[in-house]
Amino acid sequence: MLLTLGGPPGSGTSTLANLLKDLLNLHYEYAGAVFRRMAKEKKMTLEDFGEYATKHPEIDQELDAKMIAFARKEGHHLLEGRMVGPLVHREQIKALKIWLDASVTTRAKRLIIRDKFTYDEAIQKMTRRDDCDRKRYMELYGIDPAVSDCYDLKLNSDNLLPEQLAEIITSYINKNL
Repeated sequence: MLLTLGGPPGSGTSTLANLLKDLLNLHYEYAGAVFRRMAKEKKMTLEDFGEYATKHPEIDQELDAKMIAFARKEGHHLLEGRMVGPLVHREQIKALKIWLDASVTTRAKRLIIRDKFTYDEAIQKMTRRDDCDRKRYMELYGIDPAVSDCYDLKLNSDNLLPEQLAEIITSYINKNL
């Protein structure tokens, strides 16, 4: 079984992924962690590295190739990343593709807690990152992951706990896979 989980920063994908990997006994790979390590190696902030990646498409291509390689492995996997679902779809790899979203307000509140931003900083950083990522993905693949029709399940985490989202997903799996 292969699951992909994508969503914008602050939507709850990492929290949900950690629940699902344990609940469903899945091997877990997170594209965002790799991207953050790459930024750290270059001694850049995540936002600055995203801008840098806009001018260096080989960064996204290398990261995405790694995620596709994980998707092709035998076994039970959960791959988290905004582009994983659309890329797996494009490569015709069988997977349950999930998109998790949340309102801008909810996402900002979560980033305030996680990253210790003020509300205004969270909104500014989210907007900048969303715009930068969307531009990169559109230029590289012609895909805006937030509007892709490839997802099997689109959920909103504004009013649901991670455990409730996990229950919706496991119920979907039990009914459809």
